Amino acid sequence: SAGLWFEAYDFPRNTPLSKFPKGVLSNTWQGVKMIVSHEALQNDLWYSTDAQFVKEIPGFSKVDAYAMRWRGQINLPKTGGYLFKTRSNDGSRLYIDGTMVVDNDGIHGPRDRVSKTITLKAGWHDIVVLFFESHGTSMLQVSVKPPGGSYMKVTAEMCRAWLPGLVFEAYNFPRNTPLSKFPTGVLLDTWVGLTRLVRHQSLEKALW
Repeated sequence: SAGLWFEAYDFPRNTPLSKFPKGVLSNTWQGVKMIVSHEALQNDLWYSTDAQFVKEIPGFSKVDAYAMRWRGQINLPKTGGYLFKTRSNDGSRLYIDGTMVVDNDGIHGPRDRVSKTITLKAGWHDIVVLFFESHGTSMLQVSVKPPGGSYMKVTAEMCRAWLPGLVFEAYNFPRNTPLSKFPTGVLLDTWVGLTRLVRHQSLEKALW
């Protein structure tokens, strides 16, 4: 799906992102409590005011003491040197393919931080964006500069919601019955004829 996997968390005031480093790239960000999540938030990574966060993110209503995380992949149009930038109030961090390339952490007003030039191949690359707001006004604007181009905001259409692992579902299933008895929907979102018991959007386990 277009957009990115989104989560919002309760986050202590006057505390930078660096105080909670564990799990920022995995499915469980340790030490913080999730309050809102969306499997594919189809918004641009461009929020200029407190009110815009609240208006554009369903179920989110906080204006202070929160953190946010976006995860998925970004599609880069051609091979070459890229620059990534965040402008945020308060702090933000941006990761590409598991490496932090922008560190705009800390409690501060609107401030730009730009990555070094990163050589990347055309195609899909993992992206994670972290942001927190302690108190006062807030904003987050994320942009990318492609080879030979100008900065452009990171839009929902440039991204897809993707997480490590696989979508997992468990079902009640009748005894002494082969899979061939329930062929309808096995490749779709609804496996027809069965009752689902458990679902995980991204189960990080080996198939072993």
